[in-house]
Amino acid sequence: MRAIVGSVAALSLLSTTSCTAILKEVRYPGGYPAYVLDKRTFNASGSKQMILLRATLILGLAAEMSRVTVNGEDADAFAKHLKNATDEINYAAADVYSVGDRAPCSTTDDSIGPDNDCKGFYENFDANLPLIEGRLIRVMLAVLPTDQARKFLDDASKGNILGAALNAFRTVMKAAGGLHVGAARYRTGLEVVAGQMGDKCYSGRAFEAGNLTTVIEAAACIGLSQDNIFAKSPPDQRSKLAVPVLPAAFIMLMRGVAAACVALPYGGSEKAVNDSRKVREEACGAIRFNPTGRPTTMEEQEDGDPDPTATPTPTPTPPPTT
Repeated sequence: MRAIVGSVAALSLLSTTSCTAILKEVRYPGGYPAYVLDKRTFNASGSKQMILLRATLILGLAAEMSRVTVNGEDADAFAKHLKNATDEINYAAADVYSVGDRAPCSTTDDSIGPDNDCKGFYENFDANLPLIEGRLIRVMLAVLPTDQARKFLDDASKGNILGAALNAFRTVMKAAGGLHVGAARYRTGLEVVAGQMGDKCYSGRAFEAGNLTTVIEAAACIGLSQDNIFAKSPPDQRSKLAVPVLPAAFIMLMRGVAAACVALPYGGSEKAVNDSRKVREEACGAIRFNPTGRPTTMEEQEDGDPDPTATPTPTPTPPPTT
C-alpha cells in the first residue's frame, strides 16, 4: 500500500501544471487541498482553529465509517491509525491553543530566546497540515476495501480529501448503510461549526445547540443551501467563519472518534481477543483533544509515537482546464 501512495504522489508531482494550483499551494492557508475544501464544504480560511476543526471532523467521518467496514482482523491496526491521526491533530493544536498555561508563541516576540519554553508557534501551523492529511489518508486506506481505497487515493491526489471520503461513503452505502453512518457525524460537525459563529450567523441569530435547534438551523447559520449541495458559498463566508473555536468543539468530536475506536469488532481466538484489548486500551485511550508540543528531541520522540513519520499528502493534481 505504501508503494501505491508513493506512486500516486509521484504522478501528481508530474501532473501539477496549473498556475492556480501552484499559487494556492504557496499563498493559501492549507495550500491547494484546503482551497478545494473551502469551495466544497465551508470556507475555513479565515481561522486556523477552524481549519483544524474541519480536519478533526474528517477524522470523525472516517472513524464512524469503521463501524460498518472494518473487521476484527484489521481493527487493531485501524485503532492505531486513529490514535496516530489524533496525535497529529494535537501537535497542530499546540500552534493555536495553549499547552497547560503556555499560549502559543509568535516570532514577533523579541523576548523569546533559544531556551524558551514555547510549545508551539502561530506561524508554524500550516506546516502541520500535510502531516495531518497524510494520517487521514492512512485512516481512509485502512477503512476501505482495496478497490475503493484505490479510488480514494485518486480522489485525494486531486486535493479533495473530504470529497474523497464522501465518495468512499457512497461506495459502501449499500453495505450496512455506510453513508448514513458517516453523514450523521458530518451533521453533528455542522452544529459545532455554527455554534462557534456567535452573532455572525447568516440567519441573523446566534446558533445555540439544543432540543429545538437542528442541523437545519446550523446550515442556515453557516450559509449552506438546503436545496443544492453544490451551491456556491456566500462570498463573505470567510469573514463570517473567521472566529475562534472553543476547545469544547474538539473535545466533542474526539469523543466520537474514541467511541468508534472502542466499538471496533474483535476476531480470532480468546488469546487474540485479549491481545487486541491491550492494543485498544492503549490506542483508543489516547484519543482525546490534548494540545501537545511536537517532539523536538530524540528523547521526547521515544517517549511518544513509535512511528512518528506521517505519509505526506500527495501533491494535488488540479482539475483539467477547459
